[in-house]
Amino acid sequence: MAASAGVYRTNHFHNTQHCSSYRLLYKNAVALEQVAPRNEKCNGITWGLSGHCEGSVWLKLDWDDKAILFSGDYTEQSAVYPCDVLRNQVADLAVLDCAYGHDSTLWNDSVTAAAAAVENLLEKTPIVFLPVPKYGRGLDLLLQIRRRLPYVPLYGDAHFCKQTEIALVDGKWYKPLPQRILRSVRPDAAENEGVVFF
Repeated sequence: MAASAGVYRTNHFHNTQHCSSYRLLYKNAVALEQVAPRNEKCNGITWGLSGHCEGSVWLKLDWDDKAILFSGDYTEQSAVYPCDVLRNQVADLAVLDCAYGHDSTLWNDSVTAAAAAVENLLEKTPIVFLPVPKYGRGLDLLLQIRRRLPYVPLYGDAHFCKQTEIALVDGKWYKPLPQRILRSVRPDAAENEGVVFF
């Protein structure tokens, strides 16, 4: 298969500042989308979105009547990130990253519990600082918290605010999201009450 000589990557990063932190030496790099269309087998490659964060994909490689399936974190339940279901894929070897180990709690239940915990904390203290992953779950938590607490002020650090801006315009890596919720996050906490995502 001629296309296998290159290195495949997704177009995950929106600026070169993030790319420069990943020093990879490679020749003939090609975006995955240029080698195989999403969710279609082409050149022995099938891939789809994994629902974890912007740029996350699952990947199936077929050759010589064998197949390997790989996915990092995978969820079909995100309210923010689309997922191309991989459950019907067949492979001789599957390598799946189980970031949450043996925890069998449904993802939606986890996000709901986190939002409830923030609500309980706000009853005891006027401001809650909520550390969230740099990419991924922060926007899911934002949606859940805003739905539970529609009048609580929401703030974010510069990176979190940038994610809300990207989610407003990116139709590939994000599901359509309520603009009023994304626009309700203000830069950093200038007030003495609310929820701060950082």
